[in-house]
Amino acid sequence: MKKNRIIAMLLGTALLVCGCQQTSKATDEEKKIESEKNTTKTEENAYLKKGDYISIIGKANGAQYWDEVKKGVAQAAEDINTNLGYTGKDKVKVAFNAPDTADNVDDQVNLLDEELDRYPVAVGISIVDLQACQVQFDLATDSEIPIVTFDSGSDY
Repeated sequence: MKKNRIIAMLLGTALLVCGCQQTSKATDEEKKIESEKNTTKTEENAYLKKGDYISIIGKANGAQYWDEVKKGVAQAAEDINTNLGYTGKDKVKVAFNAPDTADNVDDQVNLLDEELDRYPVAVGISIVDLQACQVQFDLATDSEIPIVTFDSGSDY
């Protein structure tokens, strides 16, 4: 269970990065030093193993906000792989998916079903309708797949 919490924290941090893109006055060298202090680059100590898969599900494609989230997710995936030293087939894969139209509950539930069938190590989702996702959340819990919600309320 501790591993799931750590993965959920990593996923939550990645989501914060993607939702809160900001410019920093820190130099590249300062960023590199800070990154090295906070990162363990050996697989034995990594909670994300080579080839792991993380799924991020938003509320809609094409809107400026969700395009920025998608860019942030891609950047977080790149940062994770760089920090862990994973390249090629070993990279942690992070996918962003969302319904074509905002607040399309049925499409989001279908996306969540599809992503859970891929057995990701974690799922991040901006829930359109918590009640509609209840069964999928229960299945994820049974499969020990941590779910992190963002940009939406959830008491699950």
